[in-house]
Amino acid sequence: MNWPRLPRWLPWLMLLLWLAYVAWVLIWARAQRSAPLPPPSTLSQSELRKRGEYLVKLGNCAACHTARGGAPWAGGRAFETPFGTVYSGNLTPHPEHGLGRWTADDFWRAMHEGKSRDGHFLNPVFPYQNFAAIARDDSDAMFAWLQQLPAQAAPRRAHALRWPFNTQFSLALWRALYVEPQAALQEAPQDGMARGAYLARGLGHCSACHAPRDRLGGFNPASLGGGKMPVSGWYAPPLLLQERWEEADLRLWLASGQAARHAAYGPMAEVIFSSMQYWKVEDIALLAAWLKAQPGQTLPPHLQLPKLGQLQPEEAQIAQRGKQLYQKHCAECHGEQGQGVPGVYPALNRDSSVQYALPENALRLILHGGFAPATGGNPRPYGMPPFAMHLSEQEVADVLSWLRVEWGGAAKADPAAAQNKVFISAPGVAQMRSLPAE
Repeated sequence: MNWPRLPRWLPWLMLLLWLAYVAWVLIWARAQRSAPLPPPSTLSQSELRKRGEYLVKLGNCAACHTARGGAPWAGGRAFETPFGTVYSGNLTPHPEHGLGRWTADDFWRAMHEGKSRDGHFLNPVFPYQNFAAIARDDSDAMFAWLQQLPAQAAPRRAHALRWPFNTQFSLALWRALYVEPQAALQEAPQDGMARGAYLARGLGHCSACHAPRDRLGGFNPASLGGGKMPVSGWYAPPLLLQERWEEADLRLWLASGQAARHAAYGPMAEVIFSSMQYWKVEDIALLAAWLKAQPGQTLPPHLQLPKLGQLQPEEAQIAQRGKQLYQKHCAECHGEQGQGVPGVYPALNRDSSVQYALPENALRLILHGGFAPATGGNPRPYGMPPFAMHLSEQEVADVLSWLRVEWGGAAKADPAAAQNKVFISAPGVAQMRSLPAE
């Protein structure tokens, strides 16, 4: 009997499939790693709810889990990512659509491990890499407070992610690459530098915005080195560069969004408005003290403006046009010397948006304007008007170029180091116009 001859490529295909299966098993096993479940809190339900009410404000939970125009805590807020749209979940105790059938153990696993009640992996837009640092007692307190909310029958919206980013395997691969299990903490520190670190790394989840990310959205949750925020175009600056801040000003700015020389705009204004203005004074002070105590106080190379010597004739013309535009449109509020008005208009002569090589934040503010948050410490903030309709793209480029040369630290340096990257181009401004204003 003559058996048919197998194609030569078939053994190679079988080997490839076997290797793919082994890789899948290893990736899935690595993604499933977890820390031991700590015992539940011994506090009473009334004590837990009282603590939890404050903790959900610390974590800014309502801002992400409330859609505009929707019921509070019912989820549905859209988060645009490079891979598609992710929608937040319903945190009310509704038995079908919310957390009504969850236990405190289920909630802790979601916070600590990024896994839902049924075991499926949660999308890392939910910052469980940061929330893994939250103590079990605090997790139980937050869950207890959420369980007393009015139940909202708001069905969870399915994420609108492109393939393969909408699969559990892609999440398993992401977790295998970026997520390391963290030891469970039973009780949260209540004072000292340990408390400041706990607030920054855990519920404050500062690195979710202020850490650099790679193309897959991976980041180091312990990093505060600054990074460009996906889709929105805002740049979250390094939090280890506080030499320009007095600690008292930093505390005031974190709590109110306004200090003598600084005002909060963009995503940080939202964080201060919905969360940080409600922090206890002592927690704000401990966070500020911890940030000020961190090493790495020098500006990293990617943020340093190139040093300019004698301006070339074309560059001098740009700077002169920019100076005239500044005097016409900006000096009335920000001052002839960029000194601002303390507590009202921010100073520009030492502002990071002017001094950094990355111009995104300054361009957004010039084009779209913005408001500092209305807070108890600054109830009637002054706003920055948008100039997108008043200035041409070339004029925006000119005025920002002059600001960077005049107060960005780019002038009066070795002519041999001169590079024209200080100057903003009109096409770069045109690209910024397409970004959302928020």
